[in-house]
Amino acid sequence: ALKGIESVNDVTKEIAGFQIETDTRKHPRIPSFDKKSLQEFVEDKVSQRLIKKILESVVMDDPILIEGAPAEGKNLTIEYLAAILNRPVYRVSLNGQTDVGTLVGKWVPKNKELEVQLYDKIKNRSSLSKESQQILNKYLTPSELTPESTEGAPETNPEMIQTEIIPMEDLQQIAKNENISVSDQNWVWQDSEIVQALEEGAWLVLDEVNTAEPQILVRLNALLEKGGQLVLSENSAKVVKRDPKTRIFGTMNPPGARIKGRVQLSADYVSRWRFVS
Repeated sequence: ALKGIESVNDVTKEIAGFQIETDTRKHPRIPSFDKKSLQEFVEDKVSQRLIKKILESVVMDDPILIEGAPAEGKNLTIEYLAAILNRPVYRVSLNGQTDVGTLVGKWVPKNKELEVQLYDKIKNRSSLSKESQQILNKYLTPSELTPESTEGAPETNPEMIQTEIIPMEDLQQIAKNENISVSDQNWVWQDSEIVQALEEGAWLVLDEVNTAEPQILVRLNALLEKGGQLVLSENSAKVVKRDPKTRIFGTMNPPGARIKGRVQLSADYVSRWRFVS
């Protein structure tokens, strides 16, 4: 367990020499000490150093990028400190399958069953009508297209379709093509977890940063600036401003070696973060 935690007053704790205000609200995303992983947290030299780096970034309101080997406790340490400070945590993986919808959100039918039915069909592209497949083709990058089949329709990896950035108008047409009955008034915008974290003043953990596609990292650049924000061009260009309590953390494994899919990030990109390795 973490040593040397002192209460300065009703809302402030001193941890490792840093005085930080705790969050007094209730939130379902606040980590619980009932979790076995948090109960087994051990403070050693590695975690002591990381704790100080994380708390320094929290106090200075700097995004922090933590590089370390798998199972070294990067995410666990963030979660443990969040539990002490009563801060909600959203953890979003930026692996190679992450698309723009994971960053911003998507249009969905209000009826949950219809939402599941529609997106299951979109992900299983071969089950769609030719008309619906032609609509989806507009949202595929050239690298996602393979040579045309004998019927002239490009075959794709369904997991790579950027389903969440399809405009509502095209989703409505696909639903009609597939006999999924959703009236024009029964569509709603569903914010991503990243947007929720920004608006709710939570701690946002972006995991596996060096496995993300370049366009994903570019889209997130604005969040790394002081008072960063996210523009939802997919939702009437809504501007999501970062709540002052929000803090941004990035975690990643070292590139190369035995860990596949991790790339070397550019020095310019890393300079946007407080980097810890």
